[in-house]
Amino acid sequence: MTHLKAWAAALLVSTAWCSPAAAEPVSTFLIGLTAGLAGSAGAGGLYLGALGAGAAIGQFLSGIGGTLLLAGAALAITVFSQRPQQASPVHVRIPAGPRWHVAGTMKIGGTAVFGAFDEDGAFWYALVHCDSELVDIDHLRFDDMELTLSGDPFSVGGALVTNDDFKAETSGLLGLLPGERKSFFRVWTRTFTPSNPTPPRVAAFDTAFPEWDADHRLVGTTYSVVKIDAVDTKAKAGVYRWRGAFGIGEPSLTVVGDWNRVYDERDPAQDIDDPTAWEFANNSALLWAWNRYRQFGFGEDIDDINWSKVSEQADICDEPIEDAVSDVAPRYACGVAFDESTPNHECEQAILLSCDGQLFYDKEGKVYMEAGSWSEPTLTLSKARDILAFSSRASEDGENETDGVVVTYPEPGLGFVEQPAAPWN
Repeated sequence: MTHLKAWAAALLVSTAWCSPAAAEPVSTFLIGLTAGLAGSAGAGGLYLGALGAGAAIGQFLSGIGGTLLLAGAALAITVFSQRPQQASPVHVRIPAGPRWHVAGTMKIGGTAVFGAFDEDGAFWYALVHCDSELVDIDHLRFDDMELTLSGDPFSVGGALVTNDDFKAETSGLLGLLPGERKSFFRVWTRTFTPSNPTPPRVAAFDTAFPEWDADHRLVGTTYSVVKIDAVDTKAKAGVYRWRGAFGIGEPSLTVVGDWNRVYDERDPAQDIDDPTAWEFANNSALLWAWNRYRQFGFGEDIDDINWSKVSEQADICDEPIEDAVSDVAPRYACGVAFDESTPNHECEQAILLSCDGQLFYDKEGKVYMEAGSWSEPTLTLSKARDILAFSSRASEDGENETDGVVVTYPEPGLGFVEQPAAPWN
């Protein structure tokens, strides 16, 4: 037995010496255990067996150390499980995302710009959503699942995710209660305002990562920070099981909300020269005008737009109509998201398509649009004055064939079933 204990101690020293960086936590624990069980050859054999140091020593001690092997393995798992993941960056190759400009009610994700474990084992990551102001949050989504929150993402403390899908049962390690179903996710969202282009900081994030200093300003953006609390071995499989950009099992975050402020001449409280007085809108006519004067759109002078015509068309877009299932909604509304690589005319066409719109210029050269809507005709054709000639053809069966065009339209009175219609009488 004396020779066996000496051989085991020599192997422990050799293991620590061969790879000090990798084996340091293990070798320290082994030396402590050997010192505590100095009189037990079974303990020495147990630890060598647990490390896979050789089948021979495991077989030699199987008669006297079988029971201790199970107990020692459980002890080793318990000790190692209580060590949280140490602070370290997560290195992944993420392509640079496009710079999005958003207006109206939209769902938008973002580009991951930072991810790291803090010294307590919590994982933090930051996403930049877009270069537009978030006026109001409708809801947040993880991996396209709507979140229920305790708290406000705009607040100092952020919002705790309370969905059962994002909770996990703990084993009682790392200071957690055994069997507790804990929520591990917390979200902060920050945006800028027209009066202050620098969005507020997340104080808890700054504390965890002092290197994220005052130079990291994220000017003119809306961004979010997500924290995943340190997990023990039992909870990890239930927490890190999603499809985020870093690929370690974190969830992807999207924001559904009201984006940007646009000018509306119909509101007397709004000053055309003061963007801080403008309000959110998802009116197609107003968003068309926004794309004309926004810096990354056409960049036109805001006074080069015929605002009386825009206001007239905005009223048409806001008209309440009843749809096929008797729900009432504005006639036309839209939400848009354009990246900087999209040509301006394509952005404009996308907005015009949302309202069956057309582009016009007035006598002064100012631009405006008209949304698709019914208006009483102002032109009357007279048979005696305007119809100079007409003809018909006789078919073989004696019926008259009328030259013309047949069109169809959805008839509201018949449940929006398409009906044939004559384009003129």
